[in-house]
Amino acid sequence: IFCNPNSENGDLQVDGWIERQSPDADLAMALQHASDSDKVSLYASQGYWFDAVDQLVMLQAAAPEDMDLQARWAEFLSSVGLDLLIDQPISSRHPTP
Repeated sequence: IFCNPNSENGDLQVDGWIERQSPDADLAMALQHASDSDKVSLYASQGYWFDAVDQLVMLQAAAPEDMDLQARWAEFLSSVGLDLLIDQPISSRHPTP
């Protein structure tokens, strides 16, 4: 993790992995019939955190002034102990085709 792009001094090294898991048939069916907003809860309840965050970021990008989405974002971050990130700006970096 490069905390300072101008200097590598004091930067952290982190190891980890991501395991790709496809949703089971029940979750896949529920996602097909869910609204974009409801997908966040479905993903989160099944432990698909990256998908839940991605869905929330896409919703907020489409409606940045939506106070309900802002509250939901704060609640989501608090639920996983990331309260310090609540007031940080959200950057959507989806690749362009």
